[in-house]
Amino acid sequence: MSGVLLDFDTDKLRQNVADATGHDKSYIESVWRNEKYHLSELGQVTSEEFYEYFSHEIRLSWSYERFIEEWSVICDENTRGMKLFNELKQNGYKVYILSNLAEYHKLAVEYRFQDFWKISDANFLSYQMGMLKPDHKIYHSVCSQIEKLPEDCFFFDDSLENINAAKEVGISAYHFTSLEHNRVLQELKEKGIVEISN
Repeated sequence: MSGVLLDFDTDKLRQNVADATGHDKSYIESVWRNEKYHLSELGQVTSEEFYEYFSHEIRLSWSYERFIEEWSVICDENTRGMKLFNELKQNGYKVYILSNLAEYHKLAVEYRFQDFWKISDANFLSYQMGMLKPDHKIYHSVCSQIEKLPEDCFFFDDSLENINAAKEVGISAYHFTSLEHNRVLQELKEKGIVEISN
């Protein structure tokens, strides 16, 4: 999702937190991206529990609801990714969202784009599945749930690590970034999957 369908200006969020607490952004990042963060993405720590820890450690006075709102403010649509998403749907493909995120990420997206989670045929979210990309298990789990073999699936991600893991389980995977965008589209056109123009 992030980096393909939506973009998050996390540096802006770090700056907003830095302004609110007086800490530098590197310290905020060290507290934020720790073990509890990953546990929240796995659903082993609730988003409320993660935020209670995070806000306590850096003395951030925002409410949990304010934290979600701040996330929503830095969220915007990736127009290239959404164009590809809609083209695939129009060509009759089932399109799913597979994302590493905690519940507060999901709520922030809903706050910003009310119907976002309804646009896909199904959503596979790490905090609900108890698995994270690039673990091979998460790709196998999705394939099993949609009743497709890996080789019958196409996967797009902005992380090369996630792409390589998907390829290792037999999925056709594409590194979807601004630099790779045109090459990805060309490959999909050659396969007859999309007719989308740049």
